[in-house]
Amino acid sequence: FPGEAPPRALPATGLGVDAQWAKGRWNVNAEAHRFQYPYRAIPWFFNTAIHGEVKFTINPRLYLAGRAGTRWRRQRGPAPKP
Repeated sequence: FPGEAPPRALPATGLGVDAQWAKGRWNVNAEAHRFQYPYRAIPWFFNTAIHGEVKFTINPRLYLAGRAGTRWRRQRGPAPKP
């Protein structure tokens, strides 16, 4: 973008959480992370993602698993000038 610094020169912050739980044949993994990109020439935004997995062990070599996740972005800051 015109007037914007190179991406590696711009600051960014992030926060993540990872959780695991298991009992018997069930295993559950979940992860969430959120990043903030404060640009100068374009509006800065938050990028948030959450995903998880559930796994059921049938025997030591075989298991059933399901995964789901979502991601969304929220904009903030000044609007770009035409």
